[in-house]
Amino acid sequence: MSEHRLDKLIVDRPREGSIKTPQGAKKYQQNFDREFSGYEPMNRFKTKHIRDRLAPLYRWLRSKVGQNWDDVYSQLTRELKSNTRSREHLIFHVWRFVERHAIIIAGVPYRKNRQDIPLGSGSWRHREPLYVHPETGRLCVVETPPKPRPQKRNDAIEVDSRHQYRKIDDIWYLVSFKGFRGIRFGDEVFDILLGKPLTYLSAVREYKAPKYAYHKRHCTKKEIKAIKKQLAT
Repeated sequence: MSEHRLDKLIVDRPREGSIKTPQGAKKYQQNFDREFSGYEPMNRFKTKHIRDRLAPLYRWLRSKVGQNWDDVYSQLTRELKSNTRSREHLIFHVWRFVERHAIIIAGVPYRKNRQDIPLGSGSWRHREPLYVHPETGRLCVVETPPKPRPQKRNDAIEVDSRHQYRKIDDIWYLVSFKGFRGIRFGDEVFDILLGKPLTYLSAVREYKAPKYAYHKRHCTKKEIKAIKKQLAT
C-alpha cells in the first residue's frame, strides 16, 4: 500500500450510526427539558459520528519495523500535502501508535515519563505497541507473548452447565449445580464441593459463573467407564 493513500483511507471514511429519529420524539424531549430542567435543551438525537479506520495505518507502520524511524517518517510524509487537515489528522494517529520517547530498562521498553509500567502492559489497545529505540533510532515493536493454554484437568469433566464429573479422594462423583435465581443478592448458600458458603460474587470468582454445587453422588460403573474413555482421548 502506498503511503500517499493512507490519509484517504483514514480520514475519508463515511459517517456511521445514522438513525432516523422517531416522529415527535425530538420535540417531546425538548419540551420536557424546558419545563422541568429550566435550560435550553441540547440536541440529544444527533446520532451520526465519525469513526476512523486505523488498521491500514497500523499495518503500514508494522511493516516498517526494523527500519530507521527518520526514514520511515520521511517516507510517510513525503507524498502528503503539507499544512492540510488530513495530514495533521494522520500524524496525530501516528503518535498514538508509536512511542517516540522510549527508554530501555533491563531490556524492557518503557515510556520515558512512565517508568513503572512497561510498554504494552495493561494497555486497552489490542495492537502491539510500536516505539523508537532510544539508541539505534529504529522502529521496534513490543511483541506480546502468547497466552499459555490452560492445563487440561484430569480430575474434572464438564457434562453441561449444571453437571460435572469430579474426582475427589480417588472417587468419581457427579456434581450438580444450581444458579442463584430466587436468592437475594448478598445472601450465602453452602457449596458442598468447596465446603464453604458462597455469595453471588464469590461464586462467579470460583466458577466463572453464578452457580454453586448443591448435590453429589457416586458415579456408576458405566459412567466411570465413559470418563476413563474420555480422559484417554
